[in-house]
Amino acid sequence: MTITAKELAEKLGVSRSTISMVYNNKKGISEETRTMVLQAAQKYGYSHVQRKRVYEYPSAIQYIIFSKHGNVVSDTAFFASLLQGIDAESKRLGYMLHVSYFYGQENFEDQMSAILNRHPTGLILLATEMDPEDLIPFKQTGLPLVILDSYVDADRSDCITINNVQSAYNATSHLIHRGHTYIGHLSSKITIKNFEERSDGFQASIQKHSSNGELRSVVVNVGSTSETAYADMRAYLDTAPELPTAFFADNDIIASACMKALKEYGYKIPEQISIIGFDDMPFCDMIDPPLTSMHVPKQMFGQRAVTMLDQQIHGNTSDHIKMEVSTTLIERKSVARR
Repeated sequence: MTITAKELAEKLGVSRSTISMVYNNKKGISEETRTMVLQAAQKYGYSHVQRKRVYEYPSAIQYIIFSKHGNVVSDTAFFASLLQGIDAESKRLGYMLHVSYFYGQENFEDQMSAILNRHPTGLILLATEMDPEDLIPFKQTGLPLVILDSYVDADRSDCITINNVQSAYNATSHLIHRGHTYIGHLSSKITIKNFEERSDGFQASIQKHSSNGELRSVVVNVGSTSETAYADMRAYLDTAPELPTAFFADNDIIASACMKALKEYGYKIPEQISIIGFDDMPFCDMIDPPLTSMHVPKQMFGQRAVTMLDQQIHGNTSDHIKMEVSTTLIERKSVARR
């Protein structure tokens, strides 16, 4: 009598991907677990038939958009541009591209099974909203993997992310060099690594330039969507605070929403208050005044993720790579000199 991989996994209290990783000699499985699986397989009559994926299925990249809460990852031009870059580079290298959402609040095993049933050659994981523990099932597949727009400190997966600290530092320093001595940070209430690092960059710039004691700062916590950032900014203005003369915002969505609230309360931008955003979204040119922002090369960002994955698939690298993409300040009309 034989049993299936699922039945063997249930007997041993491990996942089906662990069984697969053992029989495909993938890294990340301890010798103790490997021995336990092989001995149990012999005992219960499990017979592993290895799939010859290269011959049976066309080479395909699975682009997975991980949505923990959907407050940051949404249908915006930023993520659309990422996808355009991934799609273009996939075609250039001869891969089919599959795109799927993976919801953090839904059953992981069912969603993972749906992905693996497509027999992808490798995975690109948009991890903007991801917590470290969410990465585990993707690692357990044993497939080539590139993490996009985030990283996990203790993990050695290949990843490509924005140089958030330096970018926020540069944006804040730009305001300081324009003569502003009281600067605010429009900080998202949603905790993700990108925003944490932008906070670090903001604080680093303030500390660097505060040697004479004349520089002050304040953090204003707002929502990450247009609606919540706008409402939170109005609530803040209702308290009649002493306002900074300039703000750095975690992204353009927050910046534009807070600009709207400030203008409704009678403040002139940039004559009274200057604002810098982050991402350089297309609408930055269309709002009044046009928004100065940190430009992220979004399509290149996606293209590089595919290139890194292709190198893994073909065994052209044995090193673990973390790539940080630099940004460029795009000056428009939302910042004035003091």
